[in-house]
Amino acid sequence: MRRPSGNKERFSLARVLKKIRDRAGMTLIELIVGLAISSVVSLMAAQFFSIAVRLHRTSTEISALQKESQTCLTQLTRAVMSTEELYYSDNGRAAVLVLGRELDDGAGFEGQIFYYDRQGKRLYADTDYRNRVTREALFSSLRVQTEIGRLENPEYLVSNKVEDFALSLSRDIADMKSLGNHAYGNPGELCVTAVMTMQYHESRSYEYSANAMPRERIEEIFWNVNR
Repeated sequence: MRRPSGNKERFSLARVLKKIRDRAGMTLIELIVGLAISSVVSLMAAQFFSIAVRLHRTSTEISALQKESQTCLTQLTRAVMSTEELYYSDNGRAAVLVLGRELDDGAGFEGQIFYYDRQGKRLYADTDYRNRVTREALFSSLRVQTEIGRLENPEYLVSNKVEDFALSLSRDIADMKSLGNHAYGNPGELCVTAVMTMQYHESRSYEYSANAMPRERIEEIFWNVNR
């Protein structure tokens, strides 16, 4: 029986060793480098995902804030356009706006009342107000305080994100004829501007405004602003 030659034995052994080397796994250095690269990629992906989520949340909150302010201003401008009477009082702590008309029998008033609590940053509104009191009685300071107490109710809450609220007229109140007790005669057309600052978190806010002109001429205005 012939024995294989030495050359063939060496050749076969070298081929076996080569196959073993080819089938060997990654080295420790290669493994460490791979883990480092995958960690960096995963961290970048997590950061991008976090930024995307934060931007989406911010966009959603600002959109909701704009919608809320638009709802408030729409209610207000519609009330201004349909009003025949205008009462506005702002003492720096709270603002009250009464819009509507005196009933034909002179013994009542119907319209809308807006109340802004500057300290609580809340805006309240009664858009279907009816009361059997005269205009003079309704616009008295005592009656206004009574209405404020009634409106401070979740039922009438329009928004709790109003950082500031202010009303202005297209004509200077000093140019109007004073009728006493903060009442002024209005001989011409009048445009009312409402400015509302909505709070977005504690460090940012957005300002919105709207203009409206009453369809009917307002003969008499009650205006008392002391801010």
